[in-house]
Amino acid sequence: MHSLLRVRIYPYLILAASLRSSRQYSTVAPLYAKIARPLAMSSGGGETTNEKDLREVERLRARLADAGSASSAADGGPVQIDVPALASVHIDEGANKYVLVRAREPARDEISLPARRTFVVSKKGAPYHRNAAEPFVERLLEFGYTDVRITGGGRILLDNEERKVSIFGFSYGFGKGDHRTSAELVRNDNRYQDFDVTWSDDGY
Repeated sequence: MHSLLRVRIYPYLILAASLRSSRQYSTVAPLYAKIARPLAMSSGGGETTNEKDLREVERLRARLADAGSASSAADGGPVQIDVPALASVHIDEGANKYVLVRAREPARDEISLPARRTFVVSKKGAPYHRNAAEPFVERLLEFGYTDVRITGGGRILLDNEERKVSIFGFSYGFGKGDHRTSAELVRNDNRYQDFDVTWSDDGY
């Protein structure tokens, strides 16, 4: 990002990446749309987010919160479906937006506490982080996962030819992902054990 542009919009980027509650997001969305986004677009930085996307992010957050409340109010018995094993890493080739998703596995019996899982998910061609998150979130809910949360995001560059994975940046809608955790999950995946996996909090 151009140094002058970075100085002009950096406070708005930090604000958008750090706010969490729906009320806070609804406050910052118009501010970002009027100031930060036009500056980024005019500099050639490409599409980032807009008011509609931020509203859709809040709808997704509300839906997941409602799903969590419904699961808490249920009887808590084990699910009676065959839940397939899900890998912790689902990333597409190229430089794409990614999200970090946490969820609790379906209860398999009445004794053991369902484990909490963390997933790294990127989607090729996703215009916004929400678009990277939604298909995977749908799978988790379909398979009976509960307490699904999108804890942050950024970008992942997967280069299979060079055997490299780079994790960086942040999400306007969900905040900055824990890139250290994302990198560890990628390193622990057998498919990427011989890859050079790096992460940074810089960039968008």
